Amino acid sequence: MANKVDLLNEKIYPSLLRFVTPLLLMWLQTSVFGLVDLLIISNYTDTFAIDAVAGGISVMNVITYTIAALTTGGGILIGQYLGAKKHEQVKKLIGNMFVLFGVIGIVIAAIMASLSGVIVSWLNLEGQARVDGFNYLIITAIGIPFIMGFNIIASQLRAFGNSRSPFLFLVLAASVNIALDLVFVGLLEMRATGAALASIISQVCSFSAALIYLRVRNFPIPLSKSDIRFSGKCSKMTLRTGLPLALQDGVVLLSFTVIMALINLYGPEAGSGFGIGEKITFFCFVPLNAFSAALTATTAQNLGANQLERTKQYAKAGLLMHGVLVSVAVIICEIFAPQLAALFTSDASIINYATSFIRIIAIDAFICIFIYVLNALFMGSGHTTFSMMQNVLSTVLIRLPLALVFVFALETQVTVLAFAYPIASIFSLIACLIYFKMGRWKIIRQEKVHIPDILS
Repeated sequence: MANKVDLLNEKIYPSLLRFVTPLLLMWLQTSVFGLVDLLIISNYTDTFAIDAVAGGISVMNVITYTIAALTTGGGILIGQYLGAKKHEQVKKLIGNMFVLFGVIGIVIAAIMASLSGVIVSWLNLEGQARVDGFNYLIITAIGIPFIMGFNIIASQLRAFGNSRSPFLFLVLAASVNIALDLVFVGLLEMRATGAALASIISQVCSFSAALIYLRVRNFPIPLSKSDIRFSGKCSKMTLRTGLPLALQDGVVLLSFTVIMALINLYGPEAGSGFGIGEKITFFCFVPLNAFSAALTATTAQNLGANQLERTKQYAKAGLLMHGVLVSVAVIICEIFAPQLAALFTSDASIINYATSFIRIIAIDAFICIFIYVLNALFMGSGHTTFSMMQNVLSTVLIRLPLALVFVFALETQVTVLAFAYPIASIFSLIACLIYFKMGRWKIIRQEKVHIPDILS
């Protein structure tokens, strides 16, 4: 696998830059893809379709990022065993992931499809937006097994130090999605239904490309068909690591969807403004997500190889590099928020809503600079339970209660709801700093749990 980066021996800054660059490009194209998706909807449909697709995307983000977090648990274990040079365990973990997560993906798709009508009601969509929202959700549910399949392979490749190939698969998916959006939404006027069809076709393309790649190139540790089988012990270890991450991302993203539902109470213009604001500020979180994934992999491999100082050096390098990138993105959002919002609509009311949301959520991204690095250390060392707990508690105890108070008790302006984001992040930052000082993350979790050798 020529694209592999040696995270154990190469110089810190060059190896991190090589490893993180495809991840940065992957998250960048994801944000551009979401932006173009909404831009096409905005230019070829109406406010109801914008509100419906923004709500549908918010729900699907909960599913997509929860799946990515769940499969990351397997990737973390693979990285730890690679660092410890336990190659037979790596093969068994990889084979089990295909079986375990394949079944989970099908189950999630069935649940999502059956609850589409309930979710539309929960999002407070009205009139035509309700119809568009239901069509979007019921169709995109079909693509969930393909999202799972792609993330299984992507997490495994990144654990081996190959972040370039998953990026290329997503570039293919984004290109297909944008082209089909123009055809289905722009040319055929299929509204949200067209956007949903474009999404699932693109997901099939990325998963198919990943499968073809594995068939041609395989892993650095060759995997045969006989290795792809279920293992109870591997499943226990993988879920022990991945479930806290999935719960964390699921709850946090679900809170964003709840906030969107609350914002929809103020009317479709407010909902559209929030949807546009989220898509624009996602660029601020691109470096955060990319470096978090990269530092999780460097931590897993280096702690697995008992290289604590090298782990810290990677964290310091990541903090400096992505801190600069996030700061630049935040400054752009603060200064040019009205102009960015105007790219999507000429409606002055929607632009005003979007401008306020952009400037407030950008503040949250700045606070998260330290949180994402610390969480990467905790996740890479297998201490995913703490990462999950502080995120869930900040969401359940601060973000959501604040949003509810703003709406029902104080009856504030709708844009004030966005302040629930940075206030909750301050709580998370304090919790992460305390746990970091405790130093428990320095011992990898898979060595602390009393599980026999998974080959025994």
